[in-house]
Amino acid sequence: MIQHKARLNQFIDYSGLMFGSIHPTDTDGEIEYHNKAWVFFEIKHRDKAVPYGQRLAFERKTNDIARCGKEAVFFVAEHYVDDVDKDVDAAACKVRSFYFHDTWHIGDGSDLKSYVNRFIGWIDGIT
Repeated sequence: MIQHKARLNQFIDYSGLMFGSIHPTDTDGEIEYHNKAWVFFEIKHRDKAVPYGQRLAFERKTNDIARCGKEAVFFVAEHYVDDVDKDVDAAACKVRSFYFHDTWHIGDGSDLKSYVNRFIGWIDGIT
């Protein structure tokens, strides 16, 4: 739940946290599901690419979680809202691709909410 919507536009300067060429990355969203699984997602405008370092960080994070005995998935979704003054409905964003069990998969055109629901349904069915 967003408590201070105006703060979403507040720039956070990470330049003091550089370690060589490594710098912090952000997460557009993450869900910890009942101590069983993690869902991560990044939402990009149109076909903007996920930067290499961010992609690598999420691949490693999902792999590390899996090695700990839980499931994890990383979704890359896209939106087409060009007007920066209009909100983007994350649930309606189309999943472009997702990383699961050490492999990238191409999305089937479904929205992020549908994918998350499928993943959670699968988690509930195996536990």
